[in-house]
Amino acid sequence: MGFFSWKTSDTNETIWNAYVSSGEMTFTVYMVIADGRTWKEEDYEGYGVFGGKDIYALIAEINGLADSDKDDEYNRHLGLDLVFKDNPRGDIDILEARGFKVPKLFRNKYSKFDEFLAPQTCQTQGYFLEGV
Repeated sequence: MGFFSWKTSDTNETIWNAYVSSGEMTFTVYMVIADGRTWKEEDYEGYGVFGGKDIYALIAEINGLADSDKDDEYNRHLGLDLVFKDNPRGDIDILEARGFKVPKLFRNKYSKFDEFLAPQTCQTQGYFLEGV
């Protein structure tokens, strides 16, 4: 499986990962959910983990699917199954449109959660510079 990346909800910028050839393209990203919990990621590696929290495990958790007796890897697969069901590109914004709860990814720490839509998938996977 390749990298996962999105565009920020507040600025619509690609979230570049730490392996992109031009390191100055990365920036701090805040993953936020509706209850205000926030995870800060300063060096995104491209695999869906922000501030130590896996976005797919979090999606399973906030939608009541996560099993607290299982590890994050198990819950990550539950979240992946939810996101990719009838959605081959895995667009989180489509999941939100279907009525599921999703985290939002912000460049600016104090962005207001309810004022922005879910992050859109970045087709470059936050790594490939061609076509940018």
